[in-house]
Amino acid sequence: MATLNCRGLRKTADSSTRNHFFRYIRTHSLDILALQETHASNTSIQDIFHN
Repeated sequence: MATLNCRGLRKTADSSTRNHFFRYIRTHSLDILALQETHASNTSIQDIFHN
């Protein structure tokens, strides 16, 4: 289980930074992950994690 304050990760101009962040999260095989302050819709977050 983990929680992260992303502080507007969606607004990050550098897509490689976002991609690196999500690859890092995936490597930890978390059962529960709470993301705070993403400023993203539920759909966009789901799309990122399912790709």
